[in-house]
Amino acid sequence: MLNIRKSNKTDQEFLVLIDLKNDGYTLSDVVDMTEQNKEEHSKKIEGFLTDSDKGVFVCY
Repeated sequence: MLNIRKSNKTDQEFLVLIDLKNDGYTLSDVVDMTEQNKEEHSKKIEGFLTDSDKGVFVCY
C-alpha cells in the first residue's frame, strides 16, 4: 500500500538530497557541493515547507 503525507521540517534534509539528485548534482548518497551551495539549496527547500502557498508530499 502506498502512503502519502504532507511533509514537515524533519523531512528537509531528505528533500534536499532528493532534489539535488533530480538536478543531476549527485550520483550517490554523497553530495559533492560546497557548504554554501548546500545551505542555499536547503533554504530553497525550506520555502516549500514553511510557505502557505507551497507544499511537499512524501510518498512511502
